[in-house]
Amino acid sequence: MAKRTVITFALRLLIAVALASSVAYPAEEVDEIVEKNYPLDPTARFTLQNDDGSVLIYGADIAEMKLRATKRAYSQERLNKIDINVAVRPDEISVKTGYPPKPKWGLFDRSGTVDYVIVLPWRCQVQQVELGNGDIVIEGMRGNEVHARVNNGRLFGRNCFTDLHASIGNGEVDVAYEWWETHQIGLETNVAAGSTFISIPRDAQFRLLATTANGNIFSDFSSLEDQKQRGRSKVNLLVGDVPNADMQIHAVDGSIKIKESYNHD
Repeated sequence: MAKRTVITFALRLLIAVALASSVAYPAEEVDEIVEKNYPLDPTARFTLQNDDGSVLIYGADIAEMKLRATKRAYSQERLNKIDINVAVRPDEISVKTGYPPKPKWGLFDRSGTVDYVIVLPWRCQVQQVELGNGDIVIEGMRGNEVHARVNNGRLFGRNCFTDLHASIGNGEVDVAYEWWETHQIGLETNVAAGSTFISIPRDAQFRLLATTANGNIFSDFSSLEDQKQRGRSKVNLLVGDVPNADMQIHAVDGSIKIKESYNHD
């Protein structure tokens, strides 16, 4: 019995040392950059799926998609198994990221990441951008709609004068408008757990409904009396005589801050 106990302890010790060594001394990271341009109708539909990494999307006055993808992994073998799959039609383009199976053993993930930088026609219809873990940044889009979701991470929207839908499982949503435009736009954010920050110019005209089940709401656009109140879980605002934006800001577990920004003229 004593011999068996010693052998069992030795095996456990060897496993612990192996795991500790793999954490303390990970293999050196390797990477590969993929760059390509694709002709695209200015109002085409766009979708993207990625498990881990980042997605940066910029709108521009062009008739093509410019793609730059940086693949990273902790071995050349795993790097070679990360696939960037682009399917192109005249009115639609989709980008899907394929990863090798994640290892069953070890205390950290060696399956790899992909960081995308994509420039699209600014009137492109962004039907869905999905990211498992990481950050999404979307800037300068002006099409009919933009839909984006991150399971764990952060989602930033910058000067997207469109119908923007942003959702987070766990993390942060940050949407900002540096100036205001007068055509009809929309914003809907949904956060399951995390923080929401909305920045709107002082000359904007909009309708806004903000709710949180567990958290507080702070708004620079509320009356001074309302701003002094603590623990508000719902804010309903009508700002301006001719509002051209409808904003729905919702959180299950987290606070919401609606800040007044200054025009960058």
